[in-house]
Amino acid sequence: MKPFLEQVAAHYCERLIQNSQSLAQTDALQYRFVFPSRRSLLFFRHYLGRIAPSPMFAPKCQTVGEFVQGLLPEIRVLDRTALLFELYRCRQEEANAEEVEPFEDFLYWGNIIIKDFDLLDQHLISAKELYANLADYREIQEDFSYMEPDTLELIESFWNGFRNLSAMDEGERVDYRRSFVDFWQSLWPLYQRFNERLEATDCGYEGRIYRQVAERAVDLVDGLGEQTRIVFVGLFDITPAEFKLFRALRRRGYAEFCWDEQVHILSDSKHLASKVLLKNKELLGQVQGSWLAEQGARYLPQQVEVISCASTISQVKALPHILGELGVLSDDPSELTTAMILPSEQLLLPTVSSIPTAYQHLNITLGYPLNRTPVAVLMSRWIRLLLSSHDHRSYRADQLIALLSIHLLGERYPQLIELSDAIRRQKNYHISTSWIMEQAELCAQDEGTEQQGQFMRLVEILLRPSERAGQFLGDLQEFLQGLMDRSRLPESREHAEDIAVTQDDGRVEISIFDAEFIHHYIRLVNRLRGLSEQYALDSMPLSSVIRLLEGLVRGITIPFEGDPLRGLQVMGLRESSALHFPRLIYLSAQEGQMPRSGHEATLIPQTLRRGYRLPTSQWQDATEAYRFYQSIAKAKELILIYGQDDAMGGKGEESRYIHQLELLYGVPINRRVAQSTPRRTPAEPIVISKQSPEVARRLSLFSRDTASGGRALSASRLATYISCPLRFYYEAILEIYEEEEPQELMASNEFGSILHATMEEVYKPYTGGKPIPVDHLERLLEKGNTEIDRIVTELYMDKYGKQEASALDKLYCDMIATYTRSIIAYDATHEPITYLESEAHLVARIDLGNGVQINFKGDIDRLDIVQGEDDPIPRVRVLDYKTGQDKEPKFTSWEELTTKTEMKAVLQTLLYCELLWQNKANILPKMPSYAIQPGVMRLKEMGTQSKNYSPYVTFGSRKGAVIIADYADYRQEYLDTLTDLLRGVFDLEQPFVQCQDLEHCRYCPFQLSCGR
Repeated sequence: MKPFLEQVAAHYCERLIQNSQSLAQTDALQYRFVFPSRRSLLFFRHYLGRIAPSPMFAPKCQTVGEFVQGLLPEIRVLDRTALLFELYRCRQEEANAEEVEPFEDFLYWGNIIIKDFDLLDQHLISAKELYANLADYREIQEDFSYMEPDTLELIESFWNGFRNLSAMDEGERVDYRRSFVDFWQSLWPLYQRFNERLEATDCGYEGRIYRQVAERAVDLVDGLGEQTRIVFVGLFDITPAEFKLFRALRRRGYAEFCWDEQVHILSDSKHLASKVLLKNKELLGQVQGSWLAEQGARYLPQQVEVISCASTISQVKALPHILGELGVLSDDPSELTTAMILPSEQLLLPTVSSIPTAYQHLNITLGYPLNRTPVAVLMSRWIRLLLSSHDHRSYRADQLIALLSIHLLGERYPQLIELSDAIRRQKNYHISTSWIMEQAELCAQDEGTEQQGQFMRLVEILLRPSERAGQFLGDLQEFLQGLMDRSRLPESREHAEDIAVTQDDGRVEISIFDAEFIHHYIRLVNRLRGLSEQYALDSMPLSSVIRLLEGLVRGITIPFEGDPLRGLQVMGLRESSALHFPRLIYLSAQEGQMPRSGHEATLIPQTLRRGYRLPTSQWQDATEAYRFYQSIAKAKELILIYGQDDAMGGKGEESRYIHQLELLYGVPINRRVAQSTPRRTPAEPIVISKQSPEVARRLSLFSRDTASGGRALSASRLATYISCPLRFYYEAILEIYEEEEPQELMASNEFGSILHATMEEVYKPYTGGKPIPVDHLERLLEKGNTEIDRIVTELYMDKYGKQEASALDKLYCDMIATYTRSIIAYDATHEPITYLESEAHLVARIDLGNGVQINFKGDIDRLDIVQGEDDPIPRVRVLDYKTGQDKEPKFTSWEELTTKTEMKAVLQTLLYCELLWQNKANILPKMPSYAIQPGVMRLKEMGTQSKNYSPYVTFGSRKGAVIIADYADYRQEYLDTLTDLLRGVFDLEQPFVQCQDLEHCRYCPFQLSCGR
């Protein structure tokens, strides 16, 4: 069967040729064709050009909207942005200006109100009656006496339901009624003033023009001329305003109507779509042509296949395979054999990106929301950044990184990547603007003067926005234009959706979609700049202008209108009106998407919508059903793909249309499941040889003198080797580290750093071998003494660059102060302390016995001297603070130190003892004799187990365990254990391998790279 538009084109072709040959005659007919969409208009021209046996003048073709608006060309249609400003101005005039909500808060309601006004006008509903006063309810029988009984009953049910409000108490009912009535009553005066203002300036919106055309239909039709022949093709859902105009045209003999009857659901006389089309034909007539329905004919696809996918995105990933199976990619692009219908516009970009780039012919006709575009994501992150900072003197690090990492910025300004890395290294959560500007200058210092100036200007716009609306919008336009100036479009579709590619001239290749998105965003900003003076935007605070911009973006759709007609057609269901293809592919063919669930935002309740014959969900379902069945009526192949999740708003089950085809209409359906079977082969064990020249060279650095460029191992790196030699290779040899993102919550290592700094500050007066008076410690612990709190708060605020502490900051400071008091309380109740040093940085060498010595380094948290009554000699304590979940510092065998990762604290503290042993002449005071004792102060247990708590390392089985009172007694055994471990690390015959215990892989940052 031929497509409907081709049938219409063939029917009128001969007439058009005759008309073209009779142009010199005064009675030659002037044909004009009107279509439901621009896409159907283009296809009609396409068919007409193919059918015409000889050249002819193409007839005038318009969409319905263009035709209606063309009848009143003196009225200028305002865009949505200008309409919102005009409506808000009317709102201010109708109400007390001081009581009117800010414009940015009005945006949401303003969009709904304009949509409702447009709906009322297109359906010729009296706004005054709809927004009738509740006080006049008793007069409803008189005021609405012309209404049909069922209409009146629906309206009464709405008001009665509102009047009862039985679930509320009296006070709530009064307030609710008053608020509702006040708001409802304001809508009619607002509608009236809004239209008066538009009329005074010869402006309007689509609905207002439709109402005026309907009211002046007779006069307007008379002005068209007797030679006019207007052919309306493929319409279905017609508004009352359109009906009134069309009937006037029909009565004068100026209009003909071609309805597509070859749609299977029209054979069901009970279906709402059948009733709608029957009414259209009765009132407006039907041109007799080959598109009329034949008795008993089945207008259904010959082959139907339903493909189930695990998820919404897996539909897209399966597309290349499906298109290849169907032979779409090898079709002649001029034949227009295949269309892909997207019920949800959210699938557009993923769908286009999934189509192989070798396929050059792709035609897109679909509206895409501006707020879902990459540039809108960029702007949204910037807006969130600005709104989270009340004075723009500092910003949150995570929001900064999220903004600077967006590809639209980073690819065009590589210095932003460096700046983002600098912010990560800084590790503070709140970053001052002045610090960022300084770092930006460092990142751009190697650039030329012009490039450096452009980059600093960009950072200035992003972080120090103007508080004046006009200037801010100007800066925003400059920023967006800068992105375009640093971009260039691809020469072919091969790179049209690819990630950016840098060109020789320094510009970065941009996808055609991103270019279109940025272009529309610039247009919106320009429009706002143009309105800023007219509507006094400069008086708005910056936060309001930002929210206004964001609100306007949510209401804008970017129209993609593919032309010329070639290749694979990608479109929405609405754009497919009156079109037919031999092969159709529907994505997201799940309930909730086909048909769409939910209702449009409106202030008009459903009962009133039904009462006034306004469109309801039932009407929407009928319209979508007609479009769907019309689109598949002449298809040879129909492929319906759906996802079993609800990521796009569907219900994860097959669309009702699939069940109707199978159960009601008896269409055989071939079902299959698209499964992505991962071909994951067992990962080969990773073995890194130490004999490669580069690895051997890097290992040798640890035995070279640190003064000559050598490196030193730490206890934590040694613990890493014990848990996983491969991770040691990545971190210690290749120096690859996991990026630490700044976080709002304090990381455990930062918590420990501030605690260490606090203890260093508390004991600072006694550094260098001075005794700590017990009464000083007791004073610090006295109730009401805030010295510890002051020290903690100053260190915390200085570290994070804050001027004022938040509730979370205070909580962290309280926790650190509590741990600090636990340490001081322990010190005050045990042996007198002579304090030596905090954070002592020491370096030493460990001899492996084969002529190789390995460098080690460490920072000892605390060195002090104690001597109890039973101690024969003083003990130099090597203490390590631990704020985590470390276990009690005890071990039963030396082997445990090199095989169990939970022995990390003991291994580390004993290594610190060895560092001190080798540096004691430079660190310790002159004493006849002394012992070096290792200890681990586990702060979480210190406060809860104060009586039995001991920080000292113990060795041996439970019954025979002894405290290591002097490291010298155990030094040789420890060094033997340590050197055995180190020989394995530096033995070139032993490769670096993966760990055996997979528990170590659970939180390893390299688990993906090693297949774990």
